[in-house]
Amino acid sequence: MNIRASNQTQPEHGDQKSDVVPESTRLTDQVYIEFEKKLFLIEKENYRLKEEIKRHAAIEKELMERHNALHFIANHDPLTGLPNRRSLMAHLDTLLSARKVGRRHLAVGFMDLDNFKSINDKFGHAAGDLVLLETAERLKSSSDSNLVVGRLAGDEFLIIVKQINDKAKTIERIKAILERVEKPITLAQTEVQISASLGIACYPDPATGLRSLLMLADQAMYQAKSYRGRSSFVSNSLNQKADNSDICRRANRRSSIKFSSNLEEIKSKN
Repeated sequence: MNIRASNQTQPEHGDQKSDVVPESTRLTDQVYIEFEKKLFLIEKENYRLKEEIKRHAAIEKELMERHNALHFIANHDPLTGLPNRRSLMAHLDTLLSARKVGRRHLAVGFMDLDNFKSINDKFGHAAGDLVLLETAERLKSSSDSNLVVGRLAGDEFLIIVKQINDKAKTIERIKAILERVEKPITLAQTEVQISASLGIACYPDPATGLRSLLMLADQAMYQAKSYRGRSSFVSNSLNQKADNSDICRRANRRSSIKFSSNLEEIKSKN
């Protein structure tokens, strides 16, 4: 046996390399692996939650859109898009409640298109709808933060002046609304003259509540209807003799003002 060769195959004790991994290293690797697993699970859960939040947000948005659509349908006229009776009555009720404290005056006008049935009979209901749509647009163009317009039913419209600060300006504004509404409309290549009757009443004098306010405005409108052959405005509230601080007080004396369609004459009855 060659001792030299044998000795050469045996490495010296100081040169031996161990394949054993230290315990501390193995523990560190294990912790890192566990951390990676947990991090992956956390990121996965975060992604799931984000997607769930997006889904709920989309559902909430859809529900809100449906709610707004239903609210609009419930409170607006389907033909003209104007506030309907329900919306107008709720708005008036709110306005009247606020004025019980401040005693500020507001006015309500009932407006009815004259001879509307004859338009339907002659040109058809589609043409009648066009007249209602055009009337609604003309009323919309007259509205602002102090004047609200809506459609009650058929050819009946409501005008709300939230606050009367100046009698003369209020009268002029109502005259201008009638003037705009009564402009001719072309139906089936035929120019049709539109006319309307409008009655107006005030709160808190003489009206003492919503029911009496609407009743007085309705009565004034039918009084305006009695002036046949031309558009007119009749008020049992806006009396010419009233000053700005007492605009609505003389209605109990059955005073009225009539504005003819050509706006050339004003007649007062006492």
